Amino acid sequence: MYMAADAFLNQKPIYGVAFGLETGFYKYSPFTMLLFVPYNLVPFEVASIIHFIIIGITAIFTIILLEKIVSQHFQPKRKKHVLSLFALLVCIINHLVRELHLGNVNMILISLLCLTVYLTLNNRFLIAGVLLSLVILTKPYFLIAVMPLLVGKKFKVVYSTVVSTVIFVLISGIVIGIENSSNLYKEWFAAMMEHNSYLTSSETIFSLAQTYFGITIPNNYGVYLLALIPIASSFLFTIKGGYFSKDALPKDDILNQHFILHFFLLMAIVPSILITDTEHFLLSLPLIAILLFHLPKKSYLNLFLFIILMILYGGNSSDLLGKELANNFTTWGVLGISNLIIVGMILVQFIKRSDYQSSSSDN
Repeated sequence: MYMAADAFLNQKPIYGVAFGLETGFYKYSPFTMLLFVPYNLVPFEVASIIHFIIIGITAIFTIILLEKIVSQHFQPKRKKHVLSLFALLVCIINHLVRELHLGNVNMILISLLCLTVYLTLNNRFLIAGVLLSLVILTKPYFLIAVMPLLVGKKFKVVYSTVVSTVIFVLISGIVIGIENSSNLYKEWFAAMMEHNSYLTSSETIFSLAQTYFGITIPNNYGVYLLALIPIASSFLFTIKGGYFSKDALPKDDILNQHFILHFFLLMAIVPSILITDTEHFLLSLPLIAILLFHLPKKSYLNLFLFIILMILYGGNSSDLLGKELANNFTTWGVLGISNLIIVGMILVQFIKRSDYQSSSSDN
């Protein structure tokens, strides 16, 4: 990102150029690149430290924000337990360390997405749309996050997102120049199409199908699956309904729970479909927060199973497992499997609670 911004300032190509690493291609939008330009006011080492601090702060902020969202919408308010916040940090620490090492933007985007949910629930529709627009312009596959907004009838956020996106694109056109901006956006789309051609992953649904069932599915089908899943999930959330707490809740509270679960589920499924680096599985952080903060008290079996799941999800480190076992974890797609289990657990709880609600209503 630093080198791409430097190339832009020196009127050099920024797309299709490997910066630093063989796979170090800049793949974000021209507008997003403008946000990275200020880093070039300082030496690379200083910019790295600043970015490191930003990632660390956003990680802490996101954990605290998720605790607030879960406590307000999924369970009776209770005293915040610092130990549970620390436990959530431990669950993702391995992926977070890699994120810090690479200086990526996933943690920042996750923070913006969680903040979008929080602001939407608190009727701050304009700001929520602006933040979601920034995320989509950085990684367009987060367009899937619009579907929960539509299903939840959060139309003001959708309007704000669309308008903000248009304004940001116009800003980049004004700053860069209309013709240059148009060319850069074309190059950006081409770069995104090429993204899967130079990356491999053993953690996606397609890779797992090949590993365990011998079923070969082209990786480019991921785009179609990513478009299909929001439609299927919208059908489920519209038809099934449901909520987490067995206590009777007002209709608005139930709908808010639907929106939160739908939004976070779509976030978490992304790295299981698209070929990405392992730190992208940080996108499951909100679902892990829901599972952790919802662990039944004094249920040691549930706690034990949750710990095992978190070891599978975030424990693949050669320092912890040794090089051979860590490599086997990668080959077996353990991270991908654990991520699907996390998604599945949330879906099962959602359906069970909705069935409970339906039977209670019938009685």
